Amino acid sequence: MPPFVPYIAAAVGVGLAWWAFRAKHRSTIALKEAVEARDLQCAALEKDLREHRDEVRRARETGFTVQAQLSRRLQDVQGELAEKSLDVDLLKRFATVIDALPDPVVMIALDGEVTYANAAALARAPRVQTCRGFGILRYLTPESAALVRGEGIPAVLDSGVWQQEVDWRNADDVPMPLHLTIVVQRDHYQYPEVFVAVGRDVTRERQLRDSLAARESLHRAVIDSLAEGVLVEDREGRVVAWNESALRILGLTDDELLGHTPRHEGWRLSGETDEDIAPDSLPVARARQGERVDGELLRVHRTDGGVRDLSMNARPMYADDFDDRPGGVTTFTDVTAQRAAEQQLRFLTERDELTGLLNRRGFMESARHRLAAARASGERCALLYGDLDRFKSINDTFGHAAGDEALREMAAVMSQVFRSADLTARLGGDEFTVFVSGVGASEVERILARLETALHEVNAARSNDAATAWALAASFGAAYFTGGHTSLEELLKEADAVQYHTKSRRKAARAA
Repeated sequence: MPPFVPYIAAAVGVGLAWWAFRAKHRSTIALKEAVEARDLQCAALEKDLREHRDEVRRARETGFTVQAQLSRRLQDVQGELAEKSLDVDLLKRFATVIDALPDPVVMIALDGEVTYANAAALARAPRVQTCRGFGILRYLTPESAALVRGEGIPAVLDSGVWQQEVDWRNADDVPMPLHLTIVVQRDHYQYPEVFVAVGRDVTRERQLRDSLAARESLHRAVIDSLAEGVLVEDREGRVVAWNESALRILGLTDDELLGHTPRHEGWRLSGETDEDIAPDSLPVARARQGERVDGELLRVHRTDGGVRDLSMNARPMYADDFDDRPGGVTTFTDVTAQRAAEQQLRFLTERDELTGLLNRRGFMESARHRLAAARASGERCALLYGDLDRFKSINDTFGHAAGDEALREMAAVMSQVFRSADLTARLGGDEFTVFVSGVGASEVERILARLETALHEVNAARSNDAATAWALAASFGAAYFTGGHTSLEELLKEADAVQYHTKSRRKAARAA
């Protein structure tokens, strides 16, 4: 065997061994790569599995949530259906009631189409449900239709409701009064959806109203024809009604009287002494408290300066708008002329025609009242009685006309000396008397002294005229009342006795 064969065999063995190692090494690397690829694939599969499990869990949770929501929604729908069913039943009942109403009810869409009309509306207008574009207004009179168009619809859209009395033309074209109420129904967004019109037959009410108006007109005419003034006041004392005679007597206009109270400056009321009367004491104020006042005499002072005497009656007046407190109605008559005539008659019956002083009748009546008052109050008073000195001589020398002038002159002097509150009278002939209140003996002496001085002044002023150069003088006596039961006649008798002694002393003094 050649010597290089072992070497060749060894080389081949080494080559084979190297090839085998390389092949194993590559196989190992491939296996390792395959294992790594498998691990990556397993990791990816595990990730996908986890994500799938999360999706399944989320889907399951979502399914439960949806199921719960669907269940709740189903319950809500069932509740809504039950409510709708109740609403439908209620609407059916409501429609039955509306159809049974005697008043017409019509529902109108915004474009004017009639969408519903009850039996009462169809009875008055059989074709009302065919109306389009507010054709329903043709069933109204032209004036009422214009009112609904121009005022009613804008008012409903603005405030939601409109009411007015209109005239509906029925089948025979005779107007029938209806009290029409129109309201607007709005949707959830508050937009107008439909008009609802309800009419109420007010024929009877209009007849009653017209009858009341005619009766009121008649009563007004009757009250205005009265010569008596009539005033009506509410419970607060505001004037709410009157007649023409009230305006004439008070001298006011309607505007001046409306709403004013009796304290209005245009018709101030007072008593006979011109003192204002307290508001609570006025006849109408007492009437508002339930009192009846008859024939009370008051004096009204008008803005034109006139003064009128009124005889007033007042009665409480109850009315619905006065609640439980009454108002008052006052009637009054102008008795100014009557009272003037009465005063003139009283003057003629109580006054001396020649001198204007009280006569015997007027003096005795007034003096008795003064004496009774003094007896009650304890006031001092005096009665003076006197006559003219040498009056017969004046008549005989200068004539009866001069005697009358002397009496008038004596009355003028006495009116000047004595107070206006004193009762000064001519009892007859040349006899004079005076009732003086609140005086004693010393005051009477001073008064008589002033009377003497005044007579001297008159005589001095007349001495230059030979035709009237008489000496005017008088002798007076006085009686004093200081209490007790002394009568007026006793005082006159006592004063006459004192006057007699005074005259006697004067005659004796002149004779000496």
